[in-house]
Amino acid sequence: MDIILSIAAIFISLAIHETSHGLVAYSLGDPTAKLQGRLSLNPMRHIDPVGTILLPLLLAAAHMPVIGWAKPVPVDYSNFKNPVRDGGLTALAGPVSNLFQALFAAFLLTYLREFMPAVLIRFLWIYFYVNIALGIFNFLPLAPLDGSKIVGLIVPRRYHAKFLDFLDNSTIYFVIILLFDIYMMPSIVGFSIFGRVVGYLMDYVKFLIFSST
Repeated sequence: MDIILSIAAIFISLAIHETSHGLVAYSLGDPTAKLQGRLSLNPMRHIDPVGTILLPLLLAAAHMPVIGWAKPVPVDYSNFKNPVRDGGLTALAGPVSNLFQALFAAFLLTYLREFMPAVLIRFLWIYFYVNIALGIFNFLPLAPLDGSKIVGLIVPRRYHAKFLDFLDNSTIYFVIILLFDIYMMPSIVGFSIFGRVVGYLMDYVKFLIFSST
């Protein structure tokens, strides 16, 4: 049941995440996502077989924080007045939407929990944790994650191209290290370093959100 609820939560979360990218891009002058039918909350329009289905299933089965990605919303930077700034704001919209979704789940759990059936309460807790994990994951400054474009906002323009090249070249090494940590480190040291760090961050964000609701 938890795996089913986790997949449902990540489908909804990623649909909102990607639609947020498209809406901000559209508001800044790029209609590409709208023209390709990606300004939609229908999860089927945003599914990536690996990032939306396979990876979340593996992580849920391994009792790890559920993260993933959807099919990226198309963005044409040539339509922006300021490509670096507007591209960064478009990227920022995704993880920010995840934090707002987590805040919404926290609000429901805080004020309406007594009126909900047990399965809905369980779903909202999973939905809360999924969105915290997705928000943290997408803030990582690694291509093609949103964080690589967000960090680009504070990198001096003359170093911007070199910085993005560095992120592109380092991503594969991060993925290898992440997979080793998730599937090998628990048998070596008894826990996943990534899982432990994300768990601490999630607990801290959970404390901040619930203390403000």
